[in-house]
Amino acid sequence: MLLVVLAAIAEMFIDYVFKARASASAADQEALLRFFAVVYTGIGVLTVGLQAFATRPALQRLGLARTASLLPAVTAVGGAGALVAPGLWTATGARVGEIVTRNSLYRSAFEVLFTPLSPRDKRATKSLIDVGVVRLGDVVGSVLVQGVLLMTVTAALPVMLGLAIAFSAVAFWVSLRLHRGYVRSLERSLLSQANDLEVKEITDLTTRTAFMETLGAVDLSVLRAAVETQPPRDEPRREEAPAAGALEPEVARAVELRSRDGERVRSALGHGTLTPGLVPQAIGLLAWNEVARDAIAALRLVAARHVGQLEDHLLDADEEFTVRRRIPLVLADVHTARVVRVLLDGLADPRFEVRYRCGRALNRIKGADPGITVGLDVVTAAVRREVAVDKGVWESRRLLDQLDDEEWSPVMDEVIRDRADRSLEHVFTLLALVLPRAPLKAAFHGLHTNDPMLRGTALEYLETALPEAVRGPLWPFLDDDRPGDRPRRPTKDVVDALLGSNQSIALNLEALRKRREEDGD
Repeated sequence: MLLVVLAAIAEMFIDYVFKARASASAADQEALLRFFAVVYTGIGVLTVGLQAFATRPALQRLGLARTASLLPAVTAVGGAGALVAPGLWTATGARVGEIVTRNSLYRSAFEVLFTPLSPRDKRATKSLIDVGVVRLGDVVGSVLVQGVLLMTVTAALPVMLGLAIAFSAVAFWVSLRLHRGYVRSLERSLLSQANDLEVKEITDLTTRTAFMETLGAVDLSVLRAAVETQPPRDEPRREEAPAAGALEPEVARAVELRSRDGERVRSALGHGTLTPGLVPQAIGLLAWNEVARDAIAALRLVAARHVGQLEDHLLDADEEFTVRRRIPLVLADVHTARVVRVLLDGLADPRFEVRYRCGRALNRIKGADPGITVGLDVVTAAVRREVAVDKGVWESRRLLDQLDDEEWSPVMDEVIRDRADRSLEHVFTLLALVLPRAPLKAAFHGLHTNDPMLRGTALEYLETALPEAVRGPLWPFLDDDRPGDRPRRPTKDVVDALLGSNQSIALNLEALRKRREEDGD
């Protein structure tokens, strides 16, 4: 955290000097824009080149801590050059060197430094550092820049360069101390033989080399002896850490899961129940289309014991979208109040397909366990969020996946699958959590017919069944073209008429489907 804060502050000073020199040297706004375009294009090219050709040798020869220390070192050297020879090009060189090093060498080492942490600790710590601590450094750096500008104007840029050099020097010293703390973390992880230690997941040669070079400071024979002589824990209902020899099958299975060979991965997923240490890898495999179904099947067998991990991945906005939209398929077979709460939280997700699959999973759980209830206020709030968009967004929503939840919809079936828009289906799926399913499904089908009477009956039912808080905002999306002076029938009569129209609705939809197929031919 200290390294990140110091590096961010130094970056603020270098960035200000660079932009100040550029603004002072540019003849006009257009020339300034051209200059920045050229510089940042060059930065992109240099970053790719350094990442491709220098990162591997640096990690292998310098190790993690010294590779990370290259960022403050380059920043300090660049700042010194800009201080000794003031001008646009030295300031540009300092800024380019800082950005390129940060996005290649530093970032590659920085990510691996989290390896000894358990997945849960890594998610919490890394998110805090990547977002909170970086923003803290930006704020502190901005305040210091303003302070320098208030105290001095004529010598502001040299002072900022001097401060950048000073902060970078401290950051360099801090980065070299990372090695000691990293080794201590590895020792603790190895002594505890924790399943969360991800050494077994490192298959990339460069990363493994850097990791093992750092590990060289640890006496593995002493650690092995310590592990073998540790007394068993007395904690009740907690799985004991396996002995060193017992880890071998799990390590082999982990290697298979990381092989990127579809057949090997599928075989490993189907080879018995997933252990706690393999669950994070299986969750990651949800993003791979070729093995996604196998990963879902394997995770369903252990989902009840790992709801917390699945929840973390589902609700983490930084998690890969493909993983997040497939986790509800795993949770749908766990019929507990906790899973219902997790899926209800998913109904507020920014991504439509995550919300859509959470709705289907909730209906599957409720269908399997009628004792599970969902509050009307929760469903009302979810529906109101769905309809709080313009019609263009409403009609543009599509699914990227078609997996094994196609039969889970309480209102959709094969006859109208090609006609129904997903937004309306999702809203009716949510409503099915609190309204009777049979008339709701009939109304949904009736809305997709071209018979005015059948559509009218469906709309009449929705008028009487939907709460006002839902009916008002939803109605503009239903294309109600009935006359305004129509008589109102009792709800029971409308429901009876709607259910009695089921056969007519089915025949109308089948005729529409056949006509569409003929037009397509």
